[in-house]
Amino acid sequence: MPMLMLNKYLFFLVFLFCTSAGAGAGAGAATSKNFDNNSNLGQLGFVNAIDFGADPSGVHDSTRALQAAVDFAVKNGFGLFLNAGKYKHSTILVHGKMSLVGAGRSLVHDYYADEDGYSWIFESRDSISIRDMTFHGRGSGSIGGGAIQLNGAEDEGVNYYSSISNVSVLDVWNGIHSVSAAGFFVSSSYFSHCHNACLLVENVKNPDNGDSSVSNNIFSNPPGIGFGILHLSSGGLRVVSNKFLGFDRAYFLNPASHVATSDLILSSNSLEGFSRVGVSIASNGGGGYGNIVISGNQFAVIGRSVVGIDVSDQQNVNVSSNVFRIGSFDEIGVRLTGVSVFSVGQNTFQGDNSTGAAIYIEKNNRNGILYPQVVQGIKSQIIKSNVAKILGDGEIGFVIVK
Repeated sequence: MPMLMLNKYLFFLVFLFCTSAGAGAGAGAATSKNFDNNSNLGQLGFVNAIDFGADPSGVHDSTRALQAAVDFAVKNGFGLFLNAGKYKHSTILVHGKMSLVGAGRSLVHDYYADEDGYSWIFESRDSISIRDMTFHGRGSGSIGGGAIQLNGAEDEGVNYYSSISNVSVLDVWNGIHSVSAAGFFVSSSYFSHCHNACLLVENVKNPDNGDSSVSNNIFSNPPGIGFGILHLSSGGLRVVSNKFLGFDRAYFLNPASHVATSDLILSSNSLEGFSRVGVSIASNGGGGYGNIVISGNQFAVIGRSVVGIDVSDQQNVNVSSNVFRIGSFDEIGVRLTGVSVFSVGQNTFQGDNSTGAAIYIEKNNRNGILYPQVVQGIKSQIIKSNVAKILGDGEIGFVIVK
């Protein structure tokens, strides 16, 4: 019996070894724990930047070493791994498919040495993965550039389905800049002190190509500075379960003139500390964006002339089931200007004797409907200016809590 039990135990160990090796060979299956033993890097499909002369102490500039490691990795189909440490360098250009993985977000610190430009520029049509490290910029002294730029290949236009996860981005002009990328994922990451935008979303070569997702991130800035997400052009975008702290505008969609696309979902986000607008959707750039759903979010709308949701000159807009904590000034929960085909319903507005309004509708909004709302502690439930008749308009459209 003991020998039988021993054989079963040995078989179980062999089974575990085989299955774990098979999982590691799959695309994207390697985790930071797999990299604890650097001798496994080749089996996992990665090369080590240190083997090319990169300095993890941060004393010496690692630009040449990192670029050599990148060129080798791209040519031979490897990813690039960074050991724990500090790496100081200028722009690294990745021409082709290559994933960038660190030993851990708290262990790997990437320092950009120049005042402008991007730390890492990826040019590839294929999906890439960037994860498990921290990117440091040059702070408020830098104008332009940022941590990561995603581009398509020069002859193929758009980068498809790349993933950025478990990274920190600190003290940059832009955090992640999607120049020509579609279907990308940004998740489980932390952004702080982005002096322009933590996430700048564009797709200049094909603005209606591939729905992307931004989820489970923390965006943090001092009030009045920059944007959490600055959205200029892309295909559809899902912004779900993120935390926004501070900023001038936490999320700002302003489609460029060449953009005529649709499908924006903002759901289950928490937004507070913004100095102007929580969610701002405009057409100052001349473009259009249809089919917009803003639902299930929490807003702290506090300060003079601060607005929770501000939408202008768009169509097919739904604002529902959001919770607004309103201050004691002239704040507005939801403002719609020149919006056609809209519905606003089942939102909760809790004010602190605010002189503002729960909902403000102006400038020839068409084909709209108001469902019941819950409103307390706000002077005006709804303010209208130069609008067509709205179905559900009037006191019957509100549940007033005294």
